[in-house]
Amino acid sequence: MSSQPLASSAPLEPKLYFANERTFLHWLHACLTLASVGMVFTSSADVDSPVLLGLGVSLSAVALFLMWYAYRTFLWRMARIRSRAAQRADDPIGPIVISASVVLALGCSAVLAFSSAFA
Repeated sequence: MSSQPLASSAPLEPKLYFANERTFLHWLHACLTLASVGMVFTSSADVDSPVLLGLGVSLSAVALFLMWYAYRTFLWRMARIRSRAAQRADDPIGPIVISASVVLALGCSAVLAFSSAFA
């Protein structure tokens, strides 16, 4: 995903602002899904499974961090759009972090389900 330099004399199109907001909303949706999985793990934890409690709390914390990161990225992109900077405005780190978090959550969920089924 590459961004093209903006000409300083050309008017800014509203679709740039809307695309930035849409991306932010997609990030929040993914973070809320991750936080929901964390809450499910936390609520299903009992005295015998402190691993579920730890996993749920850590996933919720990661989701909160990613919400903050998405907001900061939104503001950073908005400043780039307003200043018409001829630099990249994409985010190479965030998608990797959220993808790794989802894979970790699914993997831990599968391991815990198989271990409780065969125990």
